[in-house]
Order: sequence, then structure tokens, then C-alpha cells
Amino acid sequence: DGIIFVADAIADTVYWIDPDTHTVNPFSTPGSIDGAWDLQIQRDRPGPYFVAESTVPSLLLVEPALPARATVSSGGSLVMPAALEVLPNAAGLVVADPSAQAVIEAAFSGVQTVASQAGRLTVPTSASREVDGTYLVTDLGDPAADPPVLPAVIRVDPNLPSPGNQTVVSEGGKLVRPMAGA
Repeated sequence: DGIIFVADAIADTVYWIDPDTHTVNPFSTPGSIDGAWDLQIQRDRPGPYFVAESTVPSLLLVEPALPARATVSSGGSLVMPAALEVLPNAAGLVVADPSAQAVIEAAFSGVQTVASQAGRLTVPTSASREVDGTYLVTDLGDPAADPPVLPAVIRVDPNLPSPGNQTVVSEGGKLVRPMAGA
């Protein structure tokens, strides 16, 4: 319907913006989402909305009709969830967690599975699911390491054991600070 939703990590709130009037209104209770990092929706229905809460490591569900939050998954392997994607068929969420150096699958039941951790994953910033079930992960690398670890796009196969399930798709070159991919 043209409305835009934005997760604001400093205001700890999800806002909705009316592009016609330029008004910004709180969608979640102001201050209720500590470090709102990313926001995703299920495209096949009008809600719910899912938010990665980075300060208190949680994945939240926000219903459009109820500007409140419910915890989908928290703690466990989550250290600082940054970017998330809703998995097909309402199977759950996939999350890039830069502090855990991991890609984590979180079922809506709250069960977490580490799809891949460490290895080439240094600072993963996003994970998006490919048609074949693998994940494409953007990673900032670590320029201060000795030797430096270059920014990269990494394919993760969650059906193989970690960290051997990582394949570098692209590294360095024009990649400077990859934050999201699709």
C-alpha cells in the first residue's frame, strides 16, 4: 500500500513512513526494540514483521494490528543478530550474526541451528537463501588481521558440516564493505 517500514537501531523502534505525507510514526512501542537492526516481512501475507534486536540478542515478531513485540528466538547462539531473512513456507528465519561469526537458522519454535560458524566467516553482515537451499553471505573481513582478511561473498551449504560448508564466491577486488546481498 506504499507504506514504508524502517528499523531504527538508535531509537530502538520500528517506524512506518507515509511517502505521500512524509510523516514518520512509531509502529512498535517507542524504545521497545533494543538495537532494531533489520526488519523483514513474509511476502505472501500482510504480516507479521520480524526484527533483529541486536542489543538484547533476540528475533522478534511484530504483528501489524498490534504494535507490540513477541520473542521468536533469543539467546542461545545469537550474540548480535544483524540481518535476517524469512525462510520460505514459514520455516523460520536465517540470521547473519557478526559477533558470533555465524549464520544461524531460527525456527519459529525458538530452536536455533548454527548453519555455519567461523572458518572464513569473519564479520557476516547478511545471509540470503538461494533457490537450492544454500545461503549467500556478505562478510566484511578483517583488514587489521595478519594477513588481512578481505571482504567477501561466501556461499554456505547448511547440509554440510561447518566450517567446511563455506565456499568463497568473490573476495576483495571492488568489494570494500559488503553489507547485504540477494
